[in-house]
Amino acid sequence: MATSTSRAALPEFRTVIADSDDDGSGALILTAANLTDATATADGSAVTSSGGTGVGVGVAVNVATVHNEAYVGAGATVEAAGLTVEAKMAQRELEVEPALVNLVDTDAETLFIGKGHTIKTGDKVTYQNGDGNEIGGLDDGDSYYARVEDGGKVILYEGSDDEEGEARAKAGGTVGRVDLTDQGTGSGHKFEYGGLFGLIGQDEVSFDSAQRRVVDLGAGHNLRTGDAVRYDNGTGATMGGLTDGTTYYIIILDGDRAELATSREDALAGKAIKLTSNGNTTQRLFDGTHTMHAEALSGASGGDIGVAGSVAITVANLDSIAVVGFDEGTIVTATPANVTLDGGDVDIHAANRSESFVSAAPSGVTGGAGAAAWASAPPSR
Repeated sequence: MATSTSRAALPEFRTVIADSDDDGSGALILTAANLTDATATADGSAVTSSGGTGVGVGVAVNVATVHNEAYVGAGATVEAAGLTVEAKMAQRELEVEPALVNLVDTDAETLFIGKGHTIKTGDKVTYQNGDGNEIGGLDDGDSYYARVEDGGKVILYEGSDDEEGEARAKAGGTVGRVDLTDQGTGSGHKFEYGGLFGLIGQDEVSFDSAQRRVVDLGAGHNLRTGDAVRYDNGTGATMGGLTDGTTYYIIILDGDRAELATSREDALAGKAIKLTSNGNTTQRLFDGTHTMHAEALSGASGGDIGVAGSVAITVANLDSIAVVGFDEGTIVTATPANVTLDGGDVDIHAANRSESFVSAAPSGVTGGAGAAAWASAPPSR
């Protein structure tokens, strides 16, 4: 549970004369700003031995209450040359450092393909080398079995048949693992996977042999996939592929590294913008949106029977108020506030931007006779 309150107020029945000479020739400004992120996660994965029954349940409930208040209280008196009462969104600034990721890590035997795919561990994939030379260790047109790792990476396995290849990929380790020896050359490398009988209606994920440019958000960024950020190029060149002042959406790879997408739908699907240059040292990303996440995973494997269920719920209670004559409730009164202006304007405004995400999903497969259920509930405000 997260509770956050920001308040800028002139309490009830108080008097402010906005000038050192007591003539009301100055302006009174009351400003409250708030930016709150809250996340609840649960992983209910379970593994049991052969012949056993595995039960995995993940429940994530995120309850967030955010108050952003700016007001002149009931019965208060203001004499000023202008009055501003505003409850606005705060902004968080993040430095943007470009980073390059190799397609192939020959030490870890991983291949970086990003997150724009639906490949699952154990899936059979067919490699195509596009218009370049093959990645060392792979043969054009051959099939392999994928093990999905963090950060948009996969490890590939071989097997004498589908059953053996899938089992090796799910087990991990070195048996049957493909030894990747170089990056290959050219563009248009891809994996084809899925479809009817592995032939009709297949999906594919494409990648180039060159290094892939991503962004490093720095420690403690607290952003998650789908979050909105605004790009500002500072005082220098714009990062290739981006436009100054435009809102983009985060795709978290691992740790502090991320990619950017043009829409939230693309971010959640892992479809990243291709970044073609580094930009400059003064560029920034700005986060100015309340964001609430609830994420639940569950799975049960290893036994003859597996039962798994995930539930994710977000309850977001958000209010942003800017009021002259606000009744705080501590004193029952209908007395209005008195505002006398010696010139100037009255400016009253409130702003609120919020996003809520819920995700309830499997973390693996059920073993033997399996039953699984995943449910998510939208935010309540």
